[in-house]
Amino acid sequence: MNQVIFDGVASYSDWGLFCTSVNVEEPEPKELYIDIPFRDGSIDLTESLTGDIAYKDRKFEASFAFIGNEKEWEPLKRKVRAHLHGKRRVIETDNLKEYYLDGRCQTTFERDGVVLRLTVAATCDTYMIKKIPTIYNVTIDSAGTKSIVCKNSRKRVIPTITTDGEITITFNGNSYTLDAGTHRITNIVFTEGDNNITFSGAEGTKLSVEYREGAI
Repeated sequence: MNQVIFDGVASYSDWGLFCTSVNVEEPEPKELYIDIPFRDGSIDLTESLTGDIAYKDRKFEASFAFIGNEKEWEPLKRKVRAHLHGKRRVIETDNLKEYYLDGRCQTTFERDGVVLRLTVAATCDTYMIKKIPTIYNVTIDSAGTKSIVCKNSRKRVIPTITTDGEITITFNGNSYTLDAGTHRITNIVFTEGDNNITFSGAEGTKLSVEYREGAI
């Protein structure tokens, strides 16, 4: 059964709503052009500030139908509104099995003969986020170093690094020394593609690199 899950509440299993359509729009790029008089074309400043493209919010909309007894309509509407209307929810759909959306929802009900129809529209964060975090487990070898390649999707992310001993991290030509514990370093940002990172420390030191990827 095709259904949408809003923060753990399933549209059909919990509410008896048949999902008739789901539309997840692509986020619109934030483009910036400067038109110069007496010059051909324009100057594209879209990536001039950060070196990357920023995007607007992503739009989500799903339609549902309820064919139960009309006496059930009002209690169902109250239940759905209480959970969704104006609320920020994690949204999961059957056609995006590996990802979820995070957005603020609005509900609209209407009568269609003997059918109650519901439309849920949401303004979501730009990126679809992977449900399962990406984790690399590392053990420093006898040479005292270990290099790995961390693959990442479109969204830039700051990984969480947990180590059971002191380590030195080399990333993009810069080095950072960390004590045992859990850390997030704002200068270590994974971009799309391969991210090479090297760890140095005592042999046998165990650490993990964890982050959650986001896709367009």
